[in-house]
Amino acid sequence: MEVEMSKRRKNQFRKALDAKREALASAAKQPKPEPEWEPETPELRAEVLADRLAEREAELAKEQERRRRRRG
Repeated sequence: MEVEMSKRRKNQFRKALDAKREALASAAKQPKPEPEWEPETPELRAEVLADRLAEREAELAKEQERRRRRRG
């Protein structure tokens, strides 16, 4: 009986290890994303960040307007 349990645990461990290996191999084959462009100067960086913030605020305002229309 203990021999069967030991074999079962070994098989479970092997299956888990094989699954982990497959997941790692699959992840290694995926293309890596390009790093995001970074501005060269602090001034340019501040301008880029301000533009991004303005875009996000505009998207948020549009989403809030859509929600208001759905309720109304």
